[in-house]
Amino acid sequence: RTILLQDNASRKKWWHAMNSDWKETVKSALKIHREPSDQDLLDFLDTTHLRCDSRRIHDLIPVQVLENLVQLRCDESPVEDLSPLARLIKLQRLYAFDCDFSSLEPLKNLHSLKLLWISSTQVSSLEPLRNLVNLEELYCSETLVEDLSPLCNLVNIEKLSCYKTGISSLESLSGLENLIELGINNTDVRDLAPLSGLLNLEYLRCSKTGIETLEPLRDMSGIRELSVAYTPLSGIEPLESLCDLEELDISHTQVTSIAPIMQLHQLEKIELSGGTIPRQEIERFIELHPGCEVLIKP
Repeated sequence: RTILLQDNASRKKWWHAMNSDWKETVKSALKIHREPSDQDLLDFLDTTHLRCDSRRIHDLIPVQVLENLVQLRCDESPVEDLSPLARLIKLQRLYAFDCDFSSLEPLKNLHSLKLLWISSTQVSSLEPLRNLVNLEELYCSETLVEDLSPLCNLVNIEKLSCYKTGISSLESLSGLENLIELGINNTDVRDLAPLSGLLNLEYLRCSKTGIETLEPLRDMSGIRELSVAYTPLSGIEPLESLCDLEELDISHTQVTSIAPIMQLHQLEKIELSGGTIPRQEIERFIELHPGCEVLIKP
């Protein structure tokens, strides 16, 4: 980078070494259609936000000199390696979903990272994230991840999505007291007990899991949205005091009564399976909640 900043010839050589997709990316970042001037290239070296998403880009090598980069979008591109990001210590937001890389190792020292989106990649281990204590949002759905233990001390995480992964335990999340939103649909999770102390949790999506009881949620009065469709759940008694609950999906479960939620007046939407809840209960619920959308699924 130092050489590029000081030497005009090096900047020209750097530019001409780029492939056509990267040249288009640079011009797009500079908002130009012509060949970049020398000043344009200097400006690009100081860029803080870069988009190279949805392009035929296999490597991020030109990014490695962008030391002021705060946000990078390289999603929906065939990026195979994050190594060029290893020294971008100012990087706060990385959107890298639907890419071809398999390792997060290059990110292990990027302590400024607040948002990381790596869904639909070949990633199997979150271990490199263990010390990224400023991380607030992590989206790792549709990956090969099976273990959330590297997240156990990342207490600033507010949003975590790990749909369609191999995880089976939430034990590592028990201390993430700032967690607001958690998505674990399509996983082997069977026990919500580790969440019982996470009183800031508002959105919990755990459909298509092995969850049989909502007892751990009994005192989690801040929950606003809960989906437990396609689970072996048989009762919703623990929800009776969740006064802030706005949306509930208990379709395709073994629940046979909605009596416990009759007095929850913040409800805006509820999804049920037809034939499992007595008609008179549903009619009574609609009478008590005229503003609530009731969807009865076949």
